[in-house]
Amino acid sequence: MVWRRLRWRPRRDGGPDSERVLGLESELRLLRLEAAERERSLHRAQADLARERERARDQGDEAARADVQRLLGAIATPVVQLVTLAHLRDTAAAEARAGDALDIGMRLVRGLEDCGVQTSGAVGDDEPFDPGRHDPLSGTTMPRPGERAVVRFVGLVYRGRTVRKAGVEAAQG
Repeated sequence: MVWRRLRWRPRRDGGPDSERVLGLESELRLLRLEAAERERSLHRAQADLARERERARDQGDEAARADVQRLLGAIATPVVQLVTLAHLRDTAAAEARAGDALDIGMRLVRGLEDCGVQTSGAVGDDEPFDPGRHDPLSGTTMPRPGERAVVRFVGLVYRGRTVRKAGVEAAQG
C-alpha cells in the first residue's frame, strides 16, 4: 500500500506535526476497521442472498411439482379410459365407438380446464388474424394481421400464454 511506503514519522520533538500525524494515523486505522466491517457485511449479505435464491428456487420447484401432480390427477381418469378403449379396440374385445372416444376427449379437456388450460377460439369462429394467437394452415393463402380468418382447430392458453396457436384459414369473401 502507498501508506506504508509514505509513512509519516512523527517528529521526535513532539511538535505540532507529530500530533497531526498521530491523528491521521488513528483516523486511518478507524477507516480500515470500517472498511473491513463493511466487507464482512457485504459477504454476509451475499451469503444471505444466495440462501434466499436457493429457497426461492426450491419453492418454485415444489410449486411446479404440485401443478404437475394436480394436472395429472385431473387428466388421469380420461387417459386411463382412452387407453382402455384403445386396448378393447385392438383386441376386438369390444367395439370402440366414436362417441365413446369423444366423451373421453371432452373429459380430458375439462380436466385441463380445471388446471387453468383454456381453449383459444372455437371451430368455425371468424376472427381477425393475429400471428401471436393463430397459425395459418395453408402456406399458399396466408392472411395478413387483422384480416379475417376462420378457426379450424382451437388453440390452448395457459396462464395467459399461448401454448398452442389456433389453426386458421383465410376467410373467403
